[in-house]
Amino acid sequence: MHKTTNHSIRLLTLSALGLLFMVSCLNINVEPLQESTALKADEKIMQKADSGDVKAQNELGQFYAEKGYFIEATKWYRKAANQGDAEAQFNMALAFYNGSGVVFNEDSAFYYQLKAAEQGYANAQIEIGACYENGKHVDKDIAKAIYWYEKAAEQNIPMAQYQLCYLYYKGEGVEQDIEKSLHYLREAANYGLPIAQYNLGLLYRDGDLVKRDQNQYVLWVKKAAEQGYANAQIEMAYIYDKGIVVDENKDKSKEMYTQAVVPNQNQYDKFILALSPDLQKQEKSKKNIRIEPMKADEIKTEADQLYQEGFKLMFGNYGDLNVYAQAVNYLTQAAIGGKKEAKALLAYCLATGNGIDPSPDAAPLLYVGKGTIKWKGLDGVYTINFEIFYDGTFTKDMEYQR
Repeated sequence: MHKTTNHSIRLLTLSALGLLFMVSCLNINVEPLQESTALKADEKIMQKADSGDVKAQNELGQFYAEKGYFIEATKWYRKAANQGDAEAQFNMALAFYNGSGVVFNEDSAFYYQLKAAEQGYANAQIEIGACYENGKHVDKDIAKAIYWYEKAAEQNIPMAQYQLCYLYYKGEGVEQDIEKSLHYLREAANYGLPIAQYNLGLLYRDGDLVKRDQNQYVLWVKKAAEQGYANAQIEMAYIYDKGIVVDENKDKSKEMYTQAVVPNQNQYDKFILALSPDLQKQEKSKKNIRIEPMKADEIKTEADQLYQEGFKLMFGNYGDLNVYAQAVNYLTQAAIGGKKEAKALLAYCLATGNGIDPSPDAAPLLYVGKGTIKWKGLDGVYTINFEIFYDGTFTKDMEYQR
């Protein structure tokens, strides 16, 4: 049975740099490894950067960062940032928050973030707003959070609009204003933010704060589902199953369930039950991954190489066990490049706190299922068997063979 509840306005929690990849929770103070700078960028960009062109310097930094050369990247970001380029200042902030090419330093990160925000760089304004909203690195101050969110919202940044929607609805630290809350929710939805579209649809479904309207309910939930928002996909499965506004379509309902990346174990159980026996078997069996070092002849892509280097630094006698920051950087780049083993290993690290600050809620966003990590240490072979569930819980056991 589909249970109808009073959803009101849902909270989307933003931590400082909450829009970044999940490794922004990193909190390690170690010197990064030195890197080779054999990789060369376009000669014209190099010449412009050497002559002091800030745009070329920032572009060069982005080039090296995308290739995993973080030390070289931050060298060029810093040159542009110190000349006042807002985007480069924002990139320097990310580098300090992530320990990418520089030693992790929140003071320096906040310094560059604020510089960029003061120049009108919208992404930095959102992050400064998040710092004040959550008391991250500064005293909590909702009025200042709203100030920075409104600066970004004026530039039509939907994430800022959504946070304003929540703060005005909640009325904590600011006078509650439902009209303003709904205004910002509609703005965020109109600019394409899936969570805003989904929540607006639920308001129309329940008649909560707005007049009940089934057509608007289906319209907005469908828009969010089309962007891959999991909760909206599940809601659309119900809509097709019951034929609300649309024609009843059991096959389409099942399709929406199978597309959903379900965010917690209870929903996952319902998802599995909705599938046929064959699909249940397939769904349960496909999530099992082996995480091991690669052989030289197996390395075909840059993502493979980054995964290999990250794995070596993370475990045993392959490298310095204190250099987790660089390991996570390599694994992150490999994951972005599509290396599924890197995603699973990062998820394991987030779930267990292996090498980085633990963040169990973040782990399922990268990988859900069973995995085996195997590596050769100085005194034998180690094997870790683990499983990560949709609600962020996990199990693990270690085997050792001399």
